[in-house]
Amino acid sequence: MENESRTIKSFKNAYFNLFNQIFAVVIQFLIRTVFIKTLSDEYLGVNGLFSNILSVLSLAELGLGTALITNMYGPIARDEKKEIVKYFKAYKKVYSYIGIIIGVGGIILTPFLNYLLADAENIPQLKLLFLLYLSDTVATYFFAQYRALFSADQKDFINANNRTIFLIIQSIVQVLVLFAFHSFILYMLIKIICNLLSGYVLSLKAKKQYPYILYSQETDSLDEDEKNQLIKDSIGVLSTRIELTVLNSTDTIILSSVLGSVISGRYSNYSLIVCTVSTMIGMIFSSMQASIGNYCAQKEVIESKELYFKINYVYYCLYGAATICLIGLLTPTIITWLGHKFELELIISVIISLNFYFSNSRQSNLQFITIYHLLPKINVKNICEAVINLGVSLVLVNKIGLIGIFIGTAVSLIITSVWFEPYILYKYKWKNGLVVYYLNYLLRFIIVLVGSYITVKINTLIYNENIMSLIMCFIISIIISVVFVTLPFIYTKEFKFAFNSLKNVIMRVLRRRKSG
Repeated sequence: MENESRTIKSFKNAYFNLFNQIFAVVIQFLIRTVFIKTLSDEYLGVNGLFSNILSVLSLAELGLGTALITNMYGPIARDEKKEIVKYFKAYKKVYSYIGIIIGVGGIILTPFLNYLLADAENIPQLKLLFLLYLSDTVATYFFAQYRALFSADQKDFINANNRTIFLIIQSIVQVLVLFAFHSFILYMLIKIICNLLSGYVLSLKAKKQYPYILYSQETDSLDEDEKNQLIKDSIGVLSTRIELTVLNSTDTIILSSVLGSVISGRYSNYSLIVCTVSTMIGMIFSSMQASIGNYCAQKEVIESKELYFKINYVYYCLYGAATICLIGLLTPTIITWLGHKFELELIISVIISLNFYFSNSRQSNLQFITIYHLLPKINVKNICEAVINLGVSLVLVNKIGLIGIFIGTAVSLIITSVWFEPYILYKYKWKNGLVVYYLNYLLRFIIVLVGSYITVKINTLIYNENIMSLIMCFIISIIISVVFVTLPFIYTKEFKFAFNSLKNVIMRVLRRRKSG
């Protein structure tokens, strides 16, 4: 592997991932706008429903993918090619089986789709559309090992560039097809073809960059100890995936089955914005994941703990600022983009945004829990959280409607993950300082609430349902959010770490432009 520093690789990944994600965001909103104008509202809800059903089916992955990548950090850091190939070979085999299992599971589910959509009779060729979605998902599993290899080797920017190139091609063709034929079926066929081509091109690049993987048949398989560790890690990842899937996917399924595809479609626009923000920030942190894993594999616990404090603050800065902006901007954005027809109540926007904060601000804990193989310690918590979320959401949606689903998500997060995940990390690795963590978390959350309140009040005075006033609201929201998440912590070493890291990134970009 190239002898490139962890920091440079992290920033390189973050730079390319963020740059590519901005392209992807523009394209996604363009496609969504064309989709709404050329197809009925029901199709918008179906689009979200199918995506979430397939997220549930993807639990068949059993957490093995994440566990395999995590176990590759050490061999890659030590440049142990035989060990790398062993895990690559295992990844390829496992994901081929998973693709088949998901395909069979989807086919079995197809006859029961009518029970998951309150207004299924309004959607022609519903089952055919689902099978196309299913085919698209299954196809990605047969190229997943190549993406995993680049990711584990801290070269996720290669994955990002590949995805963006084919997304641009796919989107151009889809827009033309939607305007010309108004066909959801052709729209999906284009997506399937582009995803297959994307995976194939990436596989060629991986074979060229890592030629030794071509001889994987000559390499031994994982030994019993490695398999046992993999199974142990995957069980922890699986319970986490169940919890996250229930949090992120079952809301839409419940919504569609109880309230129908039209309401589901309206929510999907909010979900698109929130998921876009989450993905963009997540790209930055996923770019650092392999580097953090590499660092922790070579450093003492006390050094890793210091890094954790700094990373945790960076998570707060980005997700806290994003939450303030979402609360202040979700409703104005929807009105300007699509009109009042697609608007939901302000309180729903607030709860969706707070769920975004609760769910994402904890990711630094999960990141280190994964690295230190502590996922089995949170298995029971994950199951409890999933059950609470599903139960509360089902009860409340029938009593108070749409808002009940999101209250269920908030309740489940607050009484489980928010406090338990840091407890596990401190108990088994950091040993002391848990009370200080809880107090810091509470202080930061209060700061986010105050910043959000001020942002909403100011934006309400400024917004006039036009693009210029939305831009003004956006600028004000950014300023308020940055001030609130940084000013109270300006003298801390965590802030200095975040500030210096940002400064180094800017300097590198400027130097690169000068040299270019």
